[in-house]
Amino acid sequence: MRYIPVYSLLWIAGTVVAEPLPDKGAMALQSLLKAEFRFEGIAGKRIAANTEAWLLRAPGANPGMLEMFRVRDRQPAPQLVPWAGEFAGKYLISCVQALRQSARPELKSHTQAFTAELIGTQAEDGYMGPFPKERRLLGEWDLWGHYHVMQGLLAWYDFSGDEASLAAVRRAADLICRTYLDGKIRVKDAGSPEMNMAVSHVMAELHRRTGEPRYLTLVREIEKDWEGAGDYLRTGEKGVPFYQTPRPRWESLHDLQTLLEMWRITGEKRYRDAFVSHWESIRKYDVRNSGAFSGGEQATGNAFAPTAIETCCTVAWMALSVDALRLLGDAGIADELERSTFNGGLGAQHPRGQWWTYSTPMDGDRKASAHEIVFQARAGTPELNCCSVNGPRVPGMLADWAVMRNAGGLTVNWHGPGEIKTTDSQGRPVLLRCESNYPVDGRVTWSVQAEAPVTIRFRIPSWAAGAKAKYRGAVLAAEPNTYTSIAGTWQDTEPVVFDFRMPYRVLKGEREQAGKVSIYRGPLLLAWDQADNVMDEFRIPRIDTAKLDGTFVAREPGKSLTTADPWVLLEVQTALGSVRLRDYATAGMSGTRYRSWLRTVSAETGKKGGPPELRADLKSGPAPEAGRLVQSKGFSVAGESVKLNGADGMLVYSLPEGFGAGDFTVAVSVKVEALPEKRLGQIFSAWCASGDDPLRLVVQNGHVYARIENKAGSPGTGGVPLTAGGWHHIAATKEGSVLTLFVDGVPCSSVEGPPALQTESKSGALGGNPLYTGAPEFLAAEFRNFAVYGRALADEEVEALAKAK
Repeated sequence: MRYIPVYSLLWIAGTVVAEPLPDKGAMALQSLLKAEFRFEGIAGKRIAANTEAWLLRAPGANPGMLEMFRVRDRQPAPQLVPWAGEFAGKYLISCVQALRQSARPELKSHTQAFTAELIGTQAEDGYMGPFPKERRLLGEWDLWGHYHVMQGLLAWYDFSGDEASLAAVRRAADLICRTYLDGKIRVKDAGSPEMNMAVSHVMAELHRRTGEPRYLTLVREIEKDWEGAGDYLRTGEKGVPFYQTPRPRWESLHDLQTLLEMWRITGEKRYRDAFVSHWESIRKYDVRNSGAFSGGEQATGNAFAPTAIETCCTVAWMALSVDALRLLGDAGIADELERSTFNGGLGAQHPRGQWWTYSTPMDGDRKASAHEIVFQARAGTPELNCCSVNGPRVPGMLADWAVMRNAGGLTVNWHGPGEIKTTDSQGRPVLLRCESNYPVDGRVTWSVQAEAPVTIRFRIPSWAAGAKAKYRGAVLAAEPNTYTSIAGTWQDTEPVVFDFRMPYRVLKGEREQAGKVSIYRGPLLLAWDQADNVMDEFRIPRIDTAKLDGTFVAREPGKSLTTADPWVLLEVQTALGSVRLRDYATAGMSGTRYRSWLRTVSAETGKKGGPPELRADLKSGPAPEAGRLVQSKGFSVAGESVKLNGADGMLVYSLPEGFGAGDFTVAVSVKVEALPEKRLGQIFSAWCASGDDPLRLVVQNGHVYARIENKAGSPGTGGVPLTAGGWHHIAATKEGSVLTLFVDGVPCSSVEGPPALQTESKSGALGGNPLYTGAPEFLAAEFRNFAVYGRALADEEVEALAKAK
């Protein structure tokens, strides 16, 4: 018989009721679960829109959200996505979060009724999923679904005190324990490990709340299973970056939350160290310019790639960051939450609250998740998918971190307008009121009413150099990335006044965003939006960051019904005219294109003069007008171009001396006869040996790329679709370390490479590889107007060449 400590159990009328356990692992901050938050301004409008257009409407518009639980054992068996069981739980979590921020009584009654219906679908054995009896908990993402339902019910219990919710969670937990502790199968046998093993988080939390030993036993068994899956504990202890772990998908972030719970339960430093290591590595390697997380639904170690950024991933990152803030109490973590909220988070929500995105890219457009991942829709759930039910947690989490409790008082992390009603450590009421237009400007006034002295700490954002703070006529210390602490009686209600300067600052792009920057004003990422500008996205003038300034401009009249109103709209001057930038969160919300990575002026930009060092118009043959032809074969003259046969034909030219050591441009007009299949075809190649190709312009899988192969690195641009049978002007410029691909005069993709190439290449070829003897890389195509320059041409020069093609 297993020994159960007597302090962990109470016997009431023959029923075992477990008591909460005290934390053995210390936490710096606590969320205010019983406080009333009333957010105004930007956040308040988004919360109200979310409540009105989604939370109050979703179950009626998508009745299958609960009906799938009722018909799980009917025939024919419903054909659901593996994660369908999560929808109700994620929805309930966001409802409870909104209740902490809303005074609307109908939301409370709505949530109460939804919860009662959800509990009413629970099977006699405790099952709370949508799958048939013979498959319960054994596959799909069923444990993952239970995890979210159980979290939702716990949230409602914390808010309402509803004992039926806690009882339902415990019945489900007991079923999971009977399934995976009392038999021969383990949680790993359920498959989908990063998803299903996340149930460890709620089981650990439930153990901490109740002291029930079996819940902790199951967590420890799952911890063993981690070693064959994500290996979260051991890799975290060793400091392995999260993207290099075996299972770096976004769902694993909920497994990482288990590490924090285990720290609280056990006080064992290894759990704390592993959690912090993973959080810090994600922030360092995988958080995007918008504060969002993921590339193609997982960590990749590359925050610059133009890959999909899923809303669920950002929500998981924010939940993990809330835990990190609770653990460490670091103002920099609150900065990350602010960046995620104002940019990638609310940027995934339509301003009127009707839909959320699946992907919110750094550059591109924004599509409703119900359209982009419509494959998740079923009869009765036309709008339901993972992101539509999860996105509302972005504004919902504000109540978890805006104002928190510390050991000595309260900690204020949020500076947007609104009001918070809470209590001090003795249960006496405290009212905090913020008057501001933050983040549009940095003038922030906090007033406090309290019956007794209370110490309040106010966050100074990391970007707020030169911030000023005043209280009772005294100037206070206001160092960026710290907290300003005030121990006040607050009886005279004199406010604390902050002046956060809103400087423009830039984030330098790397890899695929080389030669570009992201521009911020305060916490807001700025973006070019097609709706605000007359130029198209590939004609955006370069920004001179050394002269960066912007003036506020008013919206044009007549667009309010069709164009999303920006939070800020700024006009930035460039050498080629002004560019308007708005906040990233509203960019693209009118169905327009937008960009948050903008090209910049460098020391070399705009340097002109000097003809090409190698030039061949190819109108009557391969002989160049400048430079030297080394070899020509497999060609014919077709009109005013040279045609290569694609079998062995290529034109080889001697490259200018020093080619690759500094800046250069290669440009040519080409008409591809047929796109190569299952191989690449060379438009231009200067390859001379393995690891030594200063430039290749290749056609592969229907796209054209610019690439470099060098011992210092082998960067390549993104691909641009190319059609056969028509003329296209293809060019590549290398300016400093930035390689840019132009198609038809338009700069389409850039990548960072080595500033100076170490190359032995002496020749370059059109239509093939001049020295390679392996698999054929010939290209059947016509060529004309070939030129090589010993400098990076300006955009307008490349455009002029393209027009002359």
